[in-house]
Amino acid sequence: QLMMPKELSTFAITSPAVAPITRVRFSPTGMKFGAVDRAGNMALWNLTSGENSALPFYKVLAHSKGASDFAFLNSGTFLATCGTTPNRRNLCMWDSLLPASSTMVGFCGELDSPVTSVAYSPRYQLLVAGDSQGAIHALDVRKFSVMQTIKEHTSEVTAISFEPHNEFFFSTSADGTTKAWRAQPLVLQHSWSIAAPERSLSRSVTSVVFRDMAGNGVNDIQVIEKDGRLAVFTAGHDGKLVENVVHYAI
Repeated sequence: QLMMPKELSTFAITSPAVAPITRVRFSPTGMKFGAVDRAGNMALWNLTSGENSALPFYKVLAHSKGASDFAFLNSGTFLATCGTTPNRRNLCMWDSLLPASSTMVGFCGELDSPVTSVAYSPRYQLLVAGDSQGAIHALDVRKFSVMQTIKEHTSEVTAISFEPHNEFFFSTSADGTTKAWRAQPLVLQHSWSIAAPERSLSRSVTSVVFRDMAGNGVNDIQVIEKDGRLAVFTAGHDGKLVENVVHYAI
C-alpha cells in the first residue's frame, strides 16, 4: 500500500521461490493479478477471495525455457503468454477455467524467435508481440495468426504498452529506444530524443522514437493519460525512471 513502510503480503509462484519474476500484471477489473518467471511458470492470484494465501489459485508451466511476459485478454479468464519453447510455441493462449490437461487453447507457430513481450488491445481484438530480434508482430487474437510484422528495433523488444484509447502503443528495447506505433494498421510514428521538447502524436504524423538511457537499454514502460496528454514512463537498466509527455489527437 502506498505510503506504508512495509509490504502487506508476499506472493510466490513456487514455494520456495526459486526463479526470478519477469513480469507482473493486473487484470482489467483489478480483481486478480498474475506473474511469469524465468523457469517458464505463469500463475494467477485472486485479490478478492478473502483467502490469505501466498500461493496462486492457477499455475501452469507455460514455456519450458522461460516465460517473459503475459497479457490478460478481455475478462481476464483468457491469457496470452510469451517466452521460449521448442516447436515454436513461443506465444500461447490459455483458459484459466479449464483443467490443467486442456488449459492451453492455442498457440502461434509462425514466430521462429523467442517472444519477449506482449500486449493486448480490446478495441481491435489485437495482440501485439515483440521478439528477441527486435521485430513487432500484430496478431488477430480471434485467429491467433500473424497479420503484420515490422522490424524497427535492433535488439530484443523488452516491453509493450497501449495508451488508454488503444489507438497507439509503445515498445521498448534493449537497444535503448522506445518507439510509438499506430495500432491499426501497424505503422511506426514520429521520433524524437529524450531531451527534445514536447511533441504531438496525431493521425497525420508518420513517426515516434524516444531514445531513453541510450546504450543501457529500456526495461519496461507504462503509459497513462494525464490532463489530456499521454505520460510515458520508461525504466532503464541504470535504475532511472523517465517520464515523457506526448500530446495526441484521436
